Amino acid sequence: MDIQQASASDLTDSVGASKILTERFGRSFGIDSVHQLVKQNKIRSFLFQDGSLIERMPDASSRGKDLIFLRTDLEAIEQPKRPGRPAQQ
Repeated sequence: MDIQQASASDLTDSVGASKILTERFGRSFGIDSVHQLVKQNKIRSFLFQDGSLIERMPDASSRGKDLIFLRTDLEAIEQPKRPGRPAQQ
């Protein structure tokens, strides 16, 4: 899905992403785990810049920034193989 064509119901923040993944995987999946997936480039995230959403670049630091996620991207993530933070590959 193109972020420019997404409606508000297609988007969620880090807290919403955490809740969606917790429900999907049947275990606690915290905000830190969501941000770990972003760092590992397993999920796309977006930032507001100059009034529009832009995709966060993999090498860009987003510390302290509010990240936005597409719900379809969250639904496409594979379940982690082990409990805890997502494993790096």
